Amino acid sequence: MSYDKPNRVKYTFGNFDFGAAADEQFNIIGPKGKKGRLFDYGVEGTIEVMNGSSTTPKVSVGNGSSAVAYGSNLDINALADNTAKSVRSTVREAVDGAFTAYMTAASRTIPADTQIRVNCIGAAGSPTGQATPFMIIDWDD
Repeated sequence: MSYDKPNRVKYTFGNFDFGAAADEQFNIIGPKGKKGRLFDYGVEGTIEVMNGSSTTPKVSVGNGSSAVAYGSNLDINALADNTAKSVRSTVREAVDGAFTAYMTAASRTIPADTQIRVNCIGAAGSPTGQATPFMIIDWDD
């Protein structure tokens, strides 16, 4: 499999209220028989400032067995209106060692025909925050 010219697909999941203090999961299954690699994940289209005083809002990418199988918890606290935050907007893959802390799976490889789950962790304690969670996956040719 080559990622020189990936079949890159962005999945967005509509507006989510991180301030409601309730967690949510959004699921997809990739193209039949295709392996994938997580490229990026986070939130965009923020329409209410992100905040949480005791539990901060977070996004991760996983599967049915582990909420962080492919992408560890990305803290999106203190994000202003009309902004976005993702792993790649926060750390640089080639330079920053923190990149591998977020992209948790070896090579971020997603097995074929596997359910992939974006996990949205709601804020608690004076919470606010609404945004659109997303993930970007490169699929095998």
